[in-house]
Amino acid sequence: MNKGVLGGIVAAIVIALIVGISLRSHRKLGQNLPPKTECVNLGDALQQAWGHVVKTGGMVASTSGTPSMEPYITGRVLVTYNKVAWKDVPNGSLIIYRGRKGEYITLDGKQVDASTIMICHILADRYPNGDGIPIGLNNSFYERNARVNDEVFVGVVDRVFTWAQ
Repeated sequence: MNKGVLGGIVAAIVIALIVGISLRSHRKLGQNLPPKTECVNLGDALQQAWGHVVKTGGMVASTSGTPSMEPYITGRVLVTYNKVAWKDVPNGSLIIYRGRKGEYITLDGKQVDASTIMICHILADRYPNGDGIPIGLNNSFYERNARVNDEVFVGVVDRVFTWAQ
């Protein structure tokens, strides 16, 4: 067999293994998602979310509504979250954070300054300096430009409230 062909076959096998491991790891990230409550409408979601934080503490926020967390989160939702020290947030947690000023995302067909919205993603891993690497369940890649740290971190999501939109 030609060395070039053999090298190509070996490279293809290695790439297939890497992709397989990556996809399996990506699926595992979504295994410990917080409970999701299906509400009748936004008013019902607000009432249930605030009722939850009255009982358990925490805060309520509205998320950006990008498709990156589909099918778990579809459209804009309310989340309840707790503020914890950034260094104590374990990988695999569903976190809420603000984008950095000057970073833009597409929302409803428009470019929006990411620092003006709340983003929900899973904390996939950390860089050596402690910054977090977020990923959406619907993304086949890590958020390359997004880094989560004390500056943009808001909290760990403990419940999601959705409604038909």
